[in-house]
Amino acid sequence: MDLPILIKKLDALSKDFGTKFEKELKSFVGHVSPFEDTKYFVEKYFNQKYSALFGA
Repeated sequence: MDLPILIKKLDALSKDFGTKFEKELKSFVGHVSPFEDTKYFVEKYFNQKYSALFGA
């Protein structure tokens, strides 16, 4: 995976994550259980079956 592609995917993941968990992030005090769905984002942006959607 090329570095520009990785940076693009990390940026997209970060934005998507921030949008989905905005409420939880604003009131974050260390509890990570609200973020258990994060696996979905990692798979979405870094799994080969989704790579065609993001120009990889």
